[in-house]
This record gives sequence, structure tokens and C-alpha cells, in this order.
Amino acid sequence: MRVNRTGPGYQTRLTLAAAALAAWIAGCGGYSPPVVLHVPDGDDPSMRGDVVEQPPDDVGPFPGPLAQQVRDQDLIIVHEKLFTAYFGLYETRLLADPGFVLFDNTLQWVTDNRNPQQTRVWLATFNGTLRDSPPEEANGLAVYQRLLRLGYLRENIGVGDRNTIPQNNFDGFDVVIYAHVEPVDARNVVRQQKPFLTFAAGQLDELGIGTGKETLRDFRDLVHVYNNGHPITRQFPIGPFTLGRREAILATDHAQGGVVLLTVENDTIPCENVKKFRVKCTRRDLIKMKVVMRSADSSGSQICIKVDEDCYIWIDVVGKKATATKESEAGVHPVVMGIPDCGLAREVRCP
Repeated sequence: MRVNRTGPGYQTRLTLAAAALAAWIAGCGGYSPPVVLHVPDGDDPSMRGDVVEQPPDDVGPFPGPLAQQVRDQDLIIVHEKLFTAYFGLYETRLLADPGFVLFDNTLQWVTDNRNPQQTRVWLATFNGTLRDSPPEEANGLAVYQRLLRLGYLRENIGVGDRNTIPQNNFDGFDVVIYAHVEPVDARNVVRQQKPFLTFAAGQLDELGIGTGKETLRDFRDLVHVYNNGHPITRQFPIGPFTLGRREAILATDHAQGGVVLLTVENDTIPCENVKKFRVKCTRRDLIKMKVVMRSADSSGSQICIKVDEDCYIWIDVVGKKATATKESEAGVHPVVMGIPDCGLAREVRCP
């Protein structure tokens, strides 16, 4: 683990990050800080019968492995010395505004804050046609359209297919962008010492910032700002970051020359330590949630529970338990444990 999750500094940053996140998301009726409720060691009799044990691997609304992976799951990695960056939110044709803010910041850093109107860009897409199909090319089209929106001039943007990366001479261009998720040999760009922004994790070993191996390809609406001491993420607090929708992500391992800025960070609490997830609606229209751990190893960490699709509740683990309540209206309410992402979900009916 790269983060000391037991120190007071980390807990303070995480609580502040949760506050910023909750204030941003509508539908929760305002934000109140996470409440730590101490629960006796015995089970709460009012919640017996509403027990969801860990499901098999193919159950749950969140795709991906049930058990947490040991390998890192990094989404934005930059070179510690060169203007080289990896951006792991690869379905740009579907990217919501929060994801594009991260992209804009990454592009601005890679170009060393150059004036967009004076910057020449080589954009390599799937087939170089800038059409809205197939989806792989539509992602490249979305990057091209974003460049225009940011003030880059059409006459300063060169476009070619993915095979131009290992073959072309990029003299006269200030930055090279590879807007495709499947890798091609990037050593040609490295030899020419061009600032480089890529969406392909498989190139990162050649760029000196990663292993070149995928660790997770999935869809997530919450990720984690790991480092905000860099211009790309400086405006965001350390901790959870909402993408505004479930975005396609491709995570990878960083290498010694890479600086990690954004991670999936779903290893806060190992799924194997989650024993039970209980949900009940009381007669007073309160949704009552309780998570029981197998051991106290996760005490001090936080759990994110999503209620009604758009409301995020952060609760602290105390000992082996974490509990929270939320006011609700009559009807059926989906309740999902989002972090850790263990595929645990419930539907509860309030009278």
C-alpha cells in the first residue's frame, strides 16, 4: 500500500475531499460531514434478516474483479522530468465535463502552457479519418473537437492514423497526441524528444513511466486524486473524485520514472474483509445501512455508499463496523456499496 491510511493527516484530507465531493453532487439535500456511529459488538436486532453476503464474481452492478488487486490501478501518470503523460479515461466520445477538465489540464501541462493558437499538434487516431464511426475513431474525433474548443487552430493540427506514431517525422510539431487505446510502438516519438500525450497503457514501458501492462479495464464514476502537488490535479483535494457518469477507464502500473496523479484507488478496504452489507428502511422513512468487517484491520478507513444512483454517503469504519442513516421518501431505493467496489447492492422499500 502506498498510503498511510491510519495517520490523522490522511484522515483529515480524506474527510475534506469527501465534503467537497458531496457538496458537488446534487440529490443529497446538502452535505453534512461523515458521522461516526459506535455500534455495540452484538448485531442490531432491527436489521437481522437484511443480510447480503459477498456474491459470486458475476453478480453486482459494478463490473470487474470481486477481490481487490495487489497491482496498482493508475489512471493519470506523468513523467517526472519530461512532458509525457498517460490519460486513462479513453472513451473521449462519451467523456463528461469532469473528465474533460482533467484532459484539458493534462494537455496544458504537456504543452508547457503554450498559447493554443501558436501550438502545432500532431493527432494520431485509429484510422485518421476523423469520422464518428467506428467508436475507436469517434474517440479521436472527440479529441480533435476538444482541441478546437480550447482554441487550437485547424491549420495547426495534423491528423494521421495510428501507424504514423512509429513512422513519422514530427519536426515542426510541438506536441504529439495518440488518441487510441491499443498501443503501437512509441519509441519513434521518444527518440524525437517530443512532448507526448497517450491513451495507450501499452506504450508506457517505452515512455519510461509505466510497466506497459493493463491492470484494470472497467467503468467507474468515482476515482481518486492521489497527488495534487502537480499542475494537472492541483485544483482538486486529495481523495475521491466524481467523473459525473460511469466512464470507461484503463488502469495500469506506474514505473519508477512515473508520477501518479489519479488512481482507481479501490483498494482502500480489501473486499475479502467485507463480511456483510445490511440495509433496512424504518417506519420513519430512514434508510439504515450497516457494513460488517471480518476484522478490525480496516478501522479508520471510509466506505462510500450510493443511494438512489446520485447520492454518495461516506461513513467511517470503527472497529469492525460502519453504519449510517439517510432520510428517504416512500418507494423502492437502490443502495450500492461503491467503494470498496465489491459488487454489493440492495434494493430497499420504504413504506
